[in-house]
Amino acid sequence: LADAMKQIKGLQACVAKTEELLSKAGEAGGAAAGGGDGGEGDGDGEGDGSANGSVDGGSVENLTGGSGGGGGGGGGGGGADDGPVITAENAHELGGACIDELVQEMRQVVELGPESGWRFESINKEISIFRKSQKDSPIHSFMGRGVISFPPREVYEAINEQENRKHFDRMLKDIRVVKEFDPNTRLVHMEHETTQCMLRHSRDFCLVVASRVLDDTTYRSVIASISVRSDLVAPPPASTLRGRVFNSGWMLEPHGPSGCNTLVTYIAQVNPRGLPSRLVNLVSVKQPMCIHYLRKYLNQKHHEAKTQSTAQSP
Repeated sequence: LADAMKQIKGLQACVAKTEELLSKAGEAGGAAAGGGDGGEGDGDGEGDGSANGSVDGGSVENLTGGSGGGGGGGGGGGGADDGPVITAENAHELGGACIDELVQEMRQVVELGPESGWRFESINKEISIFRKSQKDSPIHSFMGRGVISFPPREVYEAINEQENRKHFDRMLKDIRVVKEFDPNTRLVHMEHETTQCMLRHSRDFCLVVASRVLDDTTYRSVIASISVRSDLVAPPPASTLRGRVFNSGWMLEPHGPSGCNTLVTYIAQVNPRGLPSRLVNLVSVKQPMCIHYLRKYLNQKHHEAKTQSTAQSP
């Protein structure tokens, strides 16, 4: 009985905390924050030099990024709300369309600036974060921009290796390439899990992931993804909801006089389903922080390689 009472009190505290978060999200909705959220605090002290940093903190002019459709409906599933059906015949076309949409959004942002709909949200760990409301959905899109002190090709290869995602996606439980349709188009299944207020939240995603190098000289490139349906991916178990990813992904551009650094733009448009839209927006604003974790992973990888090389030297 004592244990049951403790669990009840814990759940009551969880409900109260959720209501508080929803209240704050409602009060903050549409308002731009002037600084970082202060919630990351991982104390990594990475100190990778002046090459890493945020760009155009208070403006969306000259940004690169993408925004596809808005959020989706609720429920898990295998219906039309989970995206188009992917086959060997249309995979390349679906992936190409996803990339083209990101590139088109980039052009609109460059041409229209703030009128493109992206508004500055905050700066956190040298990542500039922007928010965009969607006309047909209460779920917002989020974009992050930051500079990583490695050349675009190295950043591109790190992202394009699916197993590396575990290093910069903190909630990723498992990822597997289900089918490779061609060298630049793959069917990917991801499982995410997080525990909050003693409750475990599990989501999975069935995606087509497409990559394209736009300029062979500078290695300006795009890696994009979108939810699809496929018989090759089984429906999620009862304990898991299948989320919906709308046109999302990465854009990489050379940065600096020599182009040896990379301006990274990450766009997240995700409906995890099963949660109030205000809470989704409150949590999703941190998704662009994967740029920070990607930077941290590459710095650590470079440091380990340098240490190993030094140790092997005579």
